[in-house]
Amino acid sequence: MEIVMSGHKTQERQHYAWASFEAIRVAGERAREVRAASGEIMTYVLKGWVVREFPGGRVERLAPLEEFRDEDFPYPA
Repeated sequence: MEIVMSGHKTQERQHYAWASFEAIRVAGERAREVRAASGEIMTYVLKGWVVREFPGGRVERLAPLEEFRDEDFPYPA
C-alpha cells in the first residue's frame, strides 16, 4: 500500500484561545451596537466597572465589578 501525501501546506493557525477570545469580543461589540440602535438600555462591564448605557450613548458608571450587587441598581422602567 502506497501513501501519497499532498504537497499542499496548511496555514499556521492562531492559538485557539486567542481566536475564541477575539470572536467573543467582536460578537459582543456587534450585539451592543444592535441593541443600542434599537434604543435598549444595557448594563455591561467596561474596564472593571459595571456601567449602564442609555439610548443616545450616555454611559453611567454604577460600581466597580467586585462591589456590584444587582439589587442595588434596578433596571429603569
